[in-house]
Amino acid sequence: MPSIILLLLNVINTEEEDSVNYKIAHYLLNNTSSFKSFSTSSIAEGCNVSKATISRFCKKIGVESFYELKYMFQDRRSDLEEKYGLVAGHENSHSYFINQAISSMKLLNENLDGYLLSNLIEDIFKYKKVAMFGHMQSGSIAISMQHELFSSGKMVDTRIPFMAQKKYIEEATEENLIIAFSSSGTYFSRIFQNEEFFNKSNAAKIYLITTSSIKKPSYIDHIIALPNNNMLESSLILECYAKLIALKYFEYVNGKSK
Repeated sequence: MPSIILLLLNVINTEEEDSVNYKIAHYLLNNTSSFKSFSTSSIAEGCNVSKATISRFCKKIGVESFYELKYMFQDRRSDLEEKYGLVAGHENSHSYFINQAISSMKLLNENLDGYLLSNLIEDIFKYKKVAMFGHMQSGSIAISMQHELFSSGKMVDTRIPFMAQKKYIEEATEENLIIAFSSSGTYFSRIFQNEEFFNKSNAAKIYLITTSSIKKPSYIDHIIALPNNNMLESSLILECYAKLIALKYFEYVNGKSK
């Protein structure tokens, strides 16, 4: 299950500002420090809606009940300290950050699996139905890839709300190619509690691009495991690899491959 902040930001990013769901999500995001004392009644009053509307909102974002929503708020973690804490505490943080970026690119170059990258490019070209997904920053990578591949003549799908991503994957068949970006490697396990539908005979072909070492589940066809030394490098390497995909696809369709 994605973080509660991710779920609420997805609502903010996809709903109209005057919609009920937007107002509820906006209210919750602006009152995260007070959520421990909240109830359905207090949130309903704060948003000027009924308690039933709050319950429907929970279902809408993929949470079973208000109590699960409340638990997710209490259990939430911020990754900013892990990601930027060391850099922010450095005397010359800007230089340190740039050097980290250079180090990330060198690490990727030294450990790049060109064969697997070529297979991915060929599959993107071959499949008519291609989708790219991710959460938060990885979701932004998927959206950027959608634009860059379209510029090379390839239309790919993506979705922002995680429930829309889940629905797409559930309905996908052997005609679909699904590429998921996930620094932690937990993209699928966070969305799906029950993975039985992956066992269908006409399941989609799936690539998982990650900077973590994980055991490959049977339903994933290929894991592209990229190197990293810390969380900051992880995001930089994922973004760089996405650019490599765009570059290699451009070469492929224009006959420039070496």
